[in-house]
Amino acid sequence: MLNLELHFLLLRCFYHSNRLIAQKTMELGLFPGQPKILECLIERDGQTPKEIGKHCALDKSTVTSLLNKMEQRQLILRKTQDSDRRSVKVFLTEEGREKARKVKEICKEVDDLALKHIPTEKQRELLQLLNEVFTAFEEESHA
Repeated sequence: MLNLELHFLLLRCFYHSNRLIAQKTMELGLFPGQPKILECLIERDGQTPKEIGKHCALDKSTVTSLLNKMEQRQLILRKTQDSDRRSVKVFLTEEGREKARKVKEICKEVDDLALKHIPTEKQRELLQLLNEVFTAFEEESHA
């Protein structure tokens, strides 16, 4: 039965979570991929595009395209480093920071919806187990 297969359950959960987040963040004028980047930067501002791509599971060309659009909308700002002019770090603008806060609220609402039937102590356990699943995938990708 597919409902007992991890890959199928992960796909279905991702589909519903992603759809709800996309619907709500589009109301903020954000396009797919942009909310992830805003979340990533509000957690740790001043990352390189490469770091953002790794953290958000996005390829280099997608990150570049998203950052270009976000810079045009004045959500982010790129700064070259004095020590290496080729090195660029990405920072949130005030408007970007405000949108990022709203994205965090939306994502929390979606997470709360997903976890509403699971007791708090089991929620922590679920998150720990999913982190272990993620670690296994990460190890495989570096093998």
